[in-house]
Amino acid sequence: MNILIIDNETIRLKELVSLLKNHKLKIIKRSEIDSFDFLNIDFIVLSGGSNLSIVGNEDKYQSEINLIKNSSIPIVGICLGFQLIAYIYGSNLIKSKGEYQTIVDFNIIENDFIFNDLSNFKVYEAHNWKIDKVPKDFIVLAESDEAIQIIKHKNREVYGFQFHPEMFINETCGNKIFNNLLNKYKK
Repeated sequence: MNILIIDNETIRLKELVSLLKNHKLKIIKRSEIDSFDFLNIDFIVLSGGSNLSIVGNEDKYQSEINLIKNSSIPIVGICLGFQLIAYIYGSNLIKSKGEYQTIVDFNIIENDFIFNDLSNFKVYEAHNWKIDKVPKDFIVLAESDEAIQIIKHKNREVYGFQFHPEMFINETCGNKIFNNLLNKYKK
C-alpha cells in the first residue's frame, strides 16, 4: 500500500516509519502539501507534532486543514493529527497541565473492526492538548480516564487516534489497532 506520512515535526518519526515498514512510504512536511501529487496515495497518516500548538497557529496548518476537509483518501490522525481533525470539525482543545506521558487502559465505547484480535486494552499517550468533546459527524470508539482516544467520522474514511500506535508496541495494542485499520484499505 502507498502511504503518505505528513510529518508535523514529530520526534517519533523513526518509530512511525518502523511501524509502516511493510508499506511504500512517502514522507512530506505540511509545508509541502500544496505541491504534492496525491495520485498514487492509498492512505494518509497525519503524524504527531512538535511544540507548535494548533490554537493560535491555524494559518501554519491551513494546507493540512484543507486536505482533511477535502481529501477522498482515507486519513488517520495521530496525537496532533487527531487533535487537528477534531478541532476543524468543532471540538475545542484543552491544554493539559504539563505533558501527559503514560500507558493507559482504554474502554471500547463503540465496537469497530479496528478492535479485532485485541488481547489488551492499553495504549501510550504523550500529549499537551486533548479535545473537550466529540466533534459533530464523529463517533467515539474508545476513551480512557484521561481523554477520548479514538474517533471515527460517520460518513468519511477519517479516523483520529489520540494515542501513539508507534510506541511501546510490545506493551500496548496501539499498533494492532493501527494495522487493523490499514488492513481495511490494502489493495
